[in-house]
Amino acid sequence: MSCRYDAYLRLRDENQAFSGLAAIGGLNIMERRGRDKIDHPAEVQSVSGNFFDVLGAPPLLGRGLTPADDTAGSPLVAIASFRFWSNRYNRAADVLGRTVYLNDAPFTIVGVMPRGFAGIYKGADPDLYIPLARQSEIRKGDSLNSANTSMFGRLKRSVSPGQAQANLQSLAQRFLAEQPAAGPGPGFQFRIEPASARVELE
Repeated sequence: MSCRYDAYLRLRDENQAFSGLAAIGGLNIMERRGRDKIDHPAEVQSVSGNFFDVLGAPPLLGRGLTPADDTAGSPLVAIASFRFWSNRYNRAADVLGRTVYLNDAPFTIVGVMPRGFAGIYKGADPDLYIPLARQSEIRKGDSLNSANTSMFGRLKRSVSPGQAQANLQSLAQRFLAEQPAAGPGPGFQFRIEPASARVELE
């Protein structure tokens, strides 16, 4: 299910079905710094601050993203994949604190994921992960709430997919009643599907 970022925040904070509800941005980002030529520029995915925690995927080096990173005005930080760390930095131990430029905005690498971590979508293996709330630093003028945000979560043990769907549906309808311009209309339906996770940590 795709929705606005503000709708995701509401569902994340008020739902009773998930132990954690995370999000992935619909914006594809590439590494760029002015007119500099960058060989093999990094592919970047924007994610919510709880993305790695919901997946249960701790970093190999440094730290993962936190909810504090996923707020307006927070420092610009990024998490590197094991592949990016290997190819770009030759697995240098001092990679933490280095800067990568995404559409000229400087992001500091604060963590590296383990070998085998490839996110949740088959065929999409980002080099860098950045906080959703900071993607406006890369696409000036873009409203975060105009971007599609896909959600995934970890169900509580006592909750069925049907119960989760009903819970999200109820919350979303309440949100849309308060902000009718925020979504597709009263007739839309949530669909809960098992994740095809690619979290294969070694």
